Amino acid sequence: MSMTPSIRQTTAHIAAVMIVVASAAPITAQQSAAPLVQSADPTSSSPLGALVEGLAGRMNESARALQVDDERMRATTALDDSRRLARVLHEAAPWLGSDDPLPAVEAARHALQNGDPPTAAQILREASKALQDPRPAARGPIQPLVENDTGIQVINGKGQKIGKLAAVREHNGEAQAVLKVGGVVDLFGFLDLANTLVTVPAREFVAGKRTAALARYATAEQLQSPFRHGNL
Repeated sequence: MSMTPSIRQTTAHIAAVMIVVASAAPITAQQSAAPLVQSADPTSSSPLGALVEGLAGRMNESARALQVDDERMRATTALDDSRRLARVLHEAAPWLGSDDPLPAVEAARHALQNGDPPTAAQILREASKALQDPRPAARGPIQPLVENDTGIQVINGKGQKIGKLAAVREHNGEAQAVLKVGGVVDLFGFLDLANTLVTVPAREFVAGKRTAALARYATAEQLQSPFRHGNL
């Protein structure tokens, strides 16, 4: 005997709810993630130095693009990425003081919004040079990732969005961050499907209040396919 349309619809609805609930379940120690990704491409050996290096490069990229009329979209994207990185540094390392790059990035955004790309480019060039010569010294602690950070946005060392933090757990005596990259993440606030879990040492992150920055330049796609892309 075939089911009536109402029963069939109800069954399909229950199955859909079960898929959503299962995909949104928290990561446990028993759940496996992708193999540990180990290598990094910034030249700096410290997470803070790597982010400063990436930020300086991204600000320079935005400044160069602002000088070309048909490159405004690329300039804006690089500036938005710079802002995300600068905010993480501002929140994670308040001891930077005058080396804090966030005010300069905000000033450049303000100039661009007011229709003054040359001033925005000049601000970014000067701020980038200040970051690189000399680079800020690590005069204080860097906020580490903790379990309470689960769910925050994750960006790479160029300020590009790569996913969200799914969990922080210990493996062989070292804290590991499990990232959800790719797929559909938190669509409409409740759907979380088709993600890849990638495990990265937690020491490679600098954590802000709502965003954590991974001190590498790997994109979400590269993190999903470490073997196809080789060392990241």
